[in-house]
Amino acid sequence: MTRGRIAAARLGLIVLGVLALHMLLLDGVADRLAAGVALQAARALEARPAGLAPAVRVRPAGDAPATKSRDDRHDRRDAAARSIATFDAPAAVLPSRAAALRQDAPAAIDLQPAAAAAPAEPEARVHPTRIAPAFAYAYTVTRGAATGEAELRWQPQGEHYFASLQVREGGVELLALSSAGEFDAAGIAPRRFVDRRRGRGALAANFRRETATVTFSGPRIEHPLAPGMQDRLSWLLQLGAIAASDPSGVAAAGVAMSVVGARGEADVWHFEPMGAPSLDLAGAEVRTLRFLRRPSRAYDTRAEVWLAPSHGYAPLRMQLSNGGETLTLEWRGPASTP
Repeated sequence: MTRGRIAAARLGLIVLGVLALHMLLLDGVADRLAAGVALQAARALEARPAGLAPAVRVRPAGDAPATKSRDDRHDRRDAAARSIATFDAPAAVLPSRAAALRQDAPAAIDLQPAAAAAPAEPEARVHPTRIAPAFAYAYTVTRGAATGEAELRWQPQGEHYFASLQVREGGVELLALSSAGEFDAAGIAPRRFVDRRRGRGALAANFRRETATVTFSGPRIEHPLAPGMQDRLSWLLQLGAIAASDPSGVAAAGVAMSVVGARGEADVWHFEPMGAPSLDLAGAEVRTLRFLRRPSRAYDTRAEVWLAPSHGYAPLRMQLSNGGETLTLEWRGPASTP
């Protein structure tokens, strides 16, 4: 039994020795193959035409340690393979190669989608105006499922004016706006605008023409006063005055004006022309010019208005929304109270 175990052990050692020899031979062959390929690549690079950058770079393997384990030899073969496939060239040579490629190759295609150019915002400007005569109109108001009534009054007197809009639901005041001022070369020129809403105190915007600024009773904000700037009520009358002065031009291009609110807002409102629909109001068909002001941000005011040439371009229908709530005013005739 002892001799059999010794013989089996010797046979195992011989087998292991043969396997180790095969591994060493394989490592040597791989190393020689890698070195031969690297040598051929180096000779090919030396024979390349002058001025052309090499497509590959061979990294020298002379700085490897003299004694390596089996894992180190595998790493060395992998590094040699990676070196042959390295697509880089000396920086000094790249410009000439890039120039040659630009001459021979078509223009590169940018796969990144081009950013859509944002449409240019219309700028507010001064328009000719024709001021409407005095009027006082009554409206039916709809706000969701609730209904109410409103009155819009326009009272020009010489060089001054006063305008007001009152909205009531069930006899309770929901909204009250007033604007007072005079006229100038740009049309309506507000002096003071007051905004009062149910459950809130009154806020005011003051147009200080002596200092060319707009200040507010609430926020400590100041805006420069631009020619033709309007408040959140006078824009309605100013839009009608501009349309009365140039109906065809306004119907084609719309109107842009600066509008100020009582809470410190100051924006350019662009009124897009939306055609000339007819409205069936109080049993009569009335032709109108329709304009839309789109909100520029969340919770901004969306305003849609129908102006009637037969009524001095006064608004016969309005839709105002801010966020999710829409207020619709439908003309029903002259106001009953003076």
